[in-house]
Amino acid sequence: MMRKLFIVSVIMSLCFATYAEDRITHLFSFDLNYARIGLTNNGWGLGLVYEQLVIDHLSVKGEFGHMTFKTTVEDIYCTTVNLALFTQYYFLNPDLKNLYFGLGISTDFLNYFGSGVLPDKTNDTIIYFCSILGWKYYPFPKLLFDLNTGYNFIISGAENYPNFDKYGKGGFQYSISIKYLFN
Repeated sequence: MMRKLFIVSVIMSLCFATYAEDRITHLFSFDLNYARIGLTNNGWGLGLVYEQLVIDHLSVKGEFGHMTFKTTVEDIYCTTVNLALFTQYYFLNPDLKNLYFGLGISTDFLNYFGSGVLPDKTNDTIIYFCSILGWKYYPFPKLLFDLNTGYNFIISGAENYPNFDKYGKGGFQYSISIKYLFN
């Protein structure tokens, strides 16, 4: 019984406590989620995120990401540039901490290259409408964990690559992002 009580208390303290005591009104960070996606597809990636509090509880967030990875077609690679813009509302805190909900739009510019059989048109532009629900947790002053889930609606794109569904971000999504802060 004591062991269960201890585990529950540790989990509760991780969920509701934050290490940073100053008010967080802006974030500039590396998003390592792009690196994870790139590495799982035999490539690499890196993302940059800037978020600014506009008024209490409400922020605007911009993202830039780049990945290069191997596709499922033999000897074909893909390089992608992602640009995204979100507005996010923080329910429990007037600054950039804890529970949030966001809406945004994201665009991926993809280019296929390699010595394999390429499609007739070697690039795609994919546009998404995104909804997101997440939790930001700061265990240390320069480290942020962003746990989120959401749904991405593909508005247009992905006509040129036959196996896009293996890499595309349409539908239900979840992410555990580790971000290093430069505040």
